Amino acid sequence: MTRVMVIEGDAGMRKLIREGLGSEFEIIETEDPAEALGFALKSATDCILLDLSLQSFSGLELCQTLCSVSYTKTIPVFVMVSDLALNSRESCLDLGAREVFRRPPDFPKLKAVLRAAGEKQETKPLEEVQVQLKVILKLMGKTDTGKAFELLTATDQVSMNGFQCRCTVPVQMDSIVDVIHVHSEGERRVGRARVMTAEWGGMPWQTCRFQFTEKSSPWII
Repeated sequence: MTRVMVIEGDAGMRKLIREGLGSEFEIIETEDPAEALGFALKSATDCILLDLSLQSFSGLELCQTLCSVSYTKTIPVFVMVSDLALNSRESCLDLGAREVFRRPPDFPKLKAVLRAAGEKQETKPLEEVQVQLKVILKLMGKTDTGKAFELLTATDQVSMNGFQCRCTVPVQMDSIVDVIHVHSEGERRVGRARVMTAEWGGMPWQTCRFQFTEKSSPWII
């Protein structure tokens, strides 16, 4: 039976999806992005249905993380949006989502794509999974307007002294963020880092380069 993880912040919508998909799928429900990442890192699901309008984290950032990290990028991600605007659909597909549905979804179509994706997962050879030096990070700091933020991001651009990653919140040059390494066993605070560069580049996220100012535990290299 195909296992589908539903990442949805609204309890009523989770119930609607559970009933809409019926007994054909094994449903794993969560509203917590960190818990969702834990399930995905442990290969506890065959497909992911992600609500883009999560309250605690950016849905775009979580989509980008799931679709780029070596251990989770082979899991098909399907996104739900309240407003199926062209720009939001293209942004999700650019990040790696397989398809974008209006929320609530068209259940006959959704069931068909989940069924097909589940079958491909079952027949996929082991050698397709590639292991790279890619990490998931939780960054905590303040935006350029002084508002506190917490976001998940993924990167394979790391060095001994820092890293480069995408940020879906507007961070300010020279600001300081707390850096937490998220992995299959939990989370570990690495230290603090300074924003050295932050460029939008016409995308719905900034490409930011960080340099450590303090390390309270070992970095990955």
